Amino acid sequence: MLKEEEKRLEEDRIRQLITQFKLNPDEELIPVSDQWYDANTNLIWQRCSMGEHWQNGQITGMAELMNWDEKEAYLERFKDTGWRLPQYQELITLSFPEYVGYITKNGYEFYEKIHTNFYNSWITPFFKIGSELTCVVSVSEGTSQYSKHKSEPDLKGYIRLVRWAC
Repeated sequence: MLKEEEKRLEEDRIRQLITQFKLNPDEELIPVSDQWYDANTNLIWQRCSMGEHWQNGQITGMAELMNWDEKEAYLERFKDTGWRLPQYQELITLSFPEYVGYITKNGYEFYEKIHTNFYNSWITPFFKIGSELTCVVSVSEGTSQYSKHKSEPDLKGYIRLVRWAC
């Protein structure tokens, strides 16, 4: 019964996204189920990294680790759609709630677990060190570390896109 209730809540979340932002699921490059709205920032986030999907309340698939050229080619697909790499400040403040449900005598109860783990995520360049641009950042539970610079040969990261809600 709990799984059915969790499924119903997820379907409601998706319907609300479609209605609130007038999304056409057939035209979305990122499935609506893989999108998450952050009301605090008015941003719609890709809930998982490229290669992963949100299904039955959890992440499925494998995140794709991309080098600079692969990232640029991938971003070309999203040109003029509003989807973009996040900025540093956007990524470090991002956290996704996960609602864990349990059955009580009176019905269902849920408690919220917060996730803030984005390892080696591509971001919009925000910081210069000499002539190099910092482009990949690691974030874990509110702490961050600048990871790589454009000139490093092993520069790789995961892509998670964001767009303005309106």
